[in-house]
Amino acid sequence: MDKKIKTLKKAVESDNVKAHKGVDMELAKEILSDDKVKFTYLGSHDTFPGKEGEYIYTVASVRVKGDEPRTWGWMATEEEARQAVAANAGDMCEANYYRYAVIEKVASGICCIDLEQIAWFNWNGKKWIECPQPEWAKDTWGWTL
Repeated sequence: MDKKIKTLKKAVESDNVKAHKGVDMELAKEILSDDKVKFTYLGSHDTFPGKEGEYIYTVASVRVKGDEPRTWGWMATEEEARQAVAANAGDMCEANYYRYAVIEKVASGICCIDLEQIAWFNWNGKKWIECPQPEWAKDTWGWTL
């Protein structure tokens, strides 16, 4: 275990840590003293990876500049996800409220970091048109989670 984590656990257990406003120290002690929680580095803990090679394709719509992403659901294949966007299934544009849609390939698991953006779409007032990833969306992942 990381030396910093051991030090933090000892400090919390001996009440030598001052909590930030809104932090429940009793809960912090409970989490840090739970042997089932395996911290990998300070500030995180183990993820729960799913089955290797197991993916879903999630679909979300997003307002301009990334505001209010809304996940509509998931499909088993990229083709099905693309068909759902093309059909504007569920009114993904919400009467022109959402201007963009995105499909992401997401691996199974908890706290999944195995994500891939498959495609972005822009609503042209009548249908979804595939487009490049918007500049404001660069370096941001997990729109559909």
